[in-house]
Amino acid sequence: RGTRCNFGGSNVAAAVGDYPVAVTNALGLGLTNYAISYVAGTFTVTPRTLTVTANSSNKVYGITRTFAGTEFTTVGLTNGNTVTNLTLTSSGTNAASPIGVYSIGATNALGSGLTNYTIGYVAGTLTVTPASLTVTANSSNKVYGTTRIFAGTEFAITSGTLIGGNTLTN
Repeated sequence: RGTRCNFGGSNVAAAVGDYPVAVTNALGLGLTNYAISYVAGTFTVTPRTLTVTANSSNKVYGITRTFAGTEFTTVGLTNGNTVTNLTLTSSGTNAASPIGVYSIGATNALGSGLTNYTIGYVAGTLTVTPASLTVTANSSNKVYGTTRIFAGTEFAITSGTLIGGNTLTN
């Protein structure tokens, strides 16, 4: 009854792509005076925006940081689609990376239904914090009335470790 437009792709879970729109059964006054032909149209489902953000994190100088690929958040997923893993990289992950702030790049999202999205990646930050090092002066003595000259080497590292060729000489 009445003009009908039938097309796939109108439901919420329709994948990105083009769907034909069929039109039939035109109704109106005087239509019997016309040879009506119907031309299908196209209904297009366009990609949804998905934002994947690398989680920011910290590490202590001297420790290697390895990413599992699951340290991220998403905004925009729908219909049960998922991001399960992605590639996370940072120049601050190795043990010898000096203290400071490094970018964590995110790429190559893996999961279900991702062809239905335009994926944007947002970098996180990796903050390398100082390692602890305790230097303790060596105990010593002198005889009253004499001079004691220190060479600057009268100490011991009593907590922590020097890393990556770092030295403490005086």
